Amino acid sequence: MKEVCRLLGIKQKTTSPYHPMCNGLVEKFNVTLKTCLRRLCNEQPRQWHRYINPLLFVYREVPQESTHFAPFELLYGRTVRGSMHILCELWRRRLKNQM
Repeated sequence: MKEVCRLLGIKQKTTSPYHPMCNGLVEKFNVTLKTCLRRLCNEQPRQWHRYINPLLFVYREVPQESTHFAPFELLYGRTVRGSMHILCELWRRRLKNQM
């Protein structure tokens, strides 16, 4: 592996697996997750654990700015028709009907 990295000009850097401050992408995701949880749990802060799975699903169905693909789409090779997709469709229909 060292030879492959040398041939391709790759400089490997190691980080601690459970220390997100070493990895900017992980830190950015943690900030996003905390912000969304804080907004969802405004009324019942002790029920935050109930929102994690639906929140992660919604996060994975939205296209990312860097790849222009949703993480779900990159993993499974197809788009998912989840809650965000349905909500966008409803908004588009409402806007179309108002015009």
